[in-house]
Amino acid sequence: MESALIVILGFIPLGILGIAVLVKFVQGSDYDLFEPLTLVAFNVFLGVTGRAAWIALTDPIKHTDLLLSYPQSVLFDGALMMAIAMTALVAGYLVAHDSRFPRIPLVAFGEWSSKRTLFLAGLLALLALAGMALFLSAVGASITSVWTVSAKRAEFVDGTRIALGYHRWLASLGRPAFLLALIMLLAEKRRLVSWNGLILVAAGIAASMWPVISGVRSQLVWLALGAIIILYYTGSLRSVTRRLKPGRIVLPFVVVLVAVVAMTGLREGARSVEQLAEVASPVQIAEKIFASGNFVGIEKASVLAQKVPQDVPYLNGESLVSWMTAPIPRSMWLDKPQTSLGYRFGSEVYGRAYETTRGGGHPPSLPVELYWNFGFLGVAVGMLLYGLALATYYRAFRPYLLERDLGAIFVYVLTLDALATTMIGVNLSAGVADLLMNAAMSVAIVVFVSAGRIRVSSYLRPVVTGRTR
Repeated sequence: MESALIVILGFIPLGILGIAVLVKFVQGSDYDLFEPLTLVAFNVFLGVTGRAAWIALTDPIKHTDLLLSYPQSVLFDGALMMAIAMTALVAGYLVAHDSRFPRIPLVAFGEWSSKRTLFLAGLLALLALAGMALFLSAVGASITSVWTVSAKRAEFVDGTRIALGYHRWLASLGRPAFLLALIMLLAEKRRLVSWNGLILVAAGIAASMWPVISGVRSQLVWLALGAIIILYYTGSLRSVTRRLKPGRIVLPFVVVLVAVVAMTGLREGARSVEQLAEVASPVQIAEKIFASGNFVGIEKASVLAQKVPQDVPYLNGESLVSWMTAPIPRSMWLDKPQTSLGYRFGSEVYGRAYETTRGGGHPPSLPVELYWNFGFLGVAVGMLLYGLALATYYRAFRPYLLERDLGAIFVYVLTLDALATTMIGVNLSAGVADLLMNAAMSVAIVVFVSAGRIRVSSYLRPVVTGRTR
């Protein structure tokens, strides 16, 4: 009976998010497939709905680490926290979607220069390759065989983990290079067998290499998803009468799924095709997803509710402002506050040691972080503001996206994951730091490829297309 109730409770936060979609339809507004709320819902499905079911229906020995040996009944506390969080988020999201809520105007850029775009895409791809080489050199690693290509890597100075943020940023430039080349290929309707196509393929290879080398599987997913969003908004997969066709999105995600499965097997120590098949079986992959501790986890909320404030003190806002120190390299300031809260959360709440391990931390997620700072009041207020921010962000971009403004599409794709995935699935400061960095980089790129031609926005009124307001 308890297990069945836990499964049901896991669906409640997801159902609350669905209310936002239902209300928009009732009000006569379309729900766009790639609104930020879609990514939030996917995160909640994996970390709350799916994980609650996995914990309730599997052998308790499998989730001892997730619940720190607490009984399954503590999940009721986590479910309450998540229900409050999603209710506040939806309230903020709907308020900001109201036509009376002010829309933030954006600057519209001029037409892109084909020569500038392809030149920059090629340059960024080369810089990405250089960044990967510098990263591997900094961590003292080399790729000696295909079986070690996706190993976790890190650098330590005096026992302190160094994030190598600038190395990682340089190595990640393959992604904007690939998206630039893709947008230009679609905008000018060029064939793959062309200079544009050649740069697209080269940039795609560079963009795909970095997630494999860094061992960050989610970046491969975002690479494929970013391409699909561009196809959608440039009109290749979207029109008034023709929506996304499943066949058009299956191939890239099949390729990414195979790559993610392979990376998972390699990380688990597979050294042959047979071992890879065993470690990366569907059952093992499902376990890695639902027992990983990633995403907006109901189990993390449950454990923290038992620990704070009895065993672990409130942070009182400390973690919410650490993004301000993000630009300073840790090699220059070893005691700099952690932008990502994963290692601290894993250490203080779960009692794990990260001083010498090369593995990842244990990200708390935004609702859990807000509770750690200010309790349930922090969850309610913080998630309300987060919902307002998500809707305000989307409404600012929406008119440009509907008008197929290439600059807006590019900036939207490069900033969406930080706001709608990193910020809610990891912690606030990590998301803010990524958002600011990606926004500055993407705007600078668009200014360059449009030769600095900008104009004041004319999209201050709602755009009417079908039932959309």
